[in-house]
Amino acid sequence: MCILSQRVTPEVFARIVDKAAEQALEGDAKAREWLSWFLIGKPTEYVAADVTSGGEALTFEVVWNHAAAGLSQDPT
Repeated sequence: MCILSQRVTPEVFARIVDKAAEQALEGDAKAREWLSWFLIGKPTEYVAADVTSGGEALTFEVVWNHAAAGLSQDPT
């Protein structure tokens, strides 16, 4: 890891971020995704189930969680 931090200095990383921002503004989906992961966190997905008694149908819902943005939900 020491070699990586020596090669990718804060100045070099700033240039990488600038390039990614430029590409994102030009419509590059991968650049937007990469920047989003740094800004708000990588999304996680889980299925939350509402289980009721009496033989009723189950209700399932997909929940997106951006932990870095403080939008977490506990599936239990």
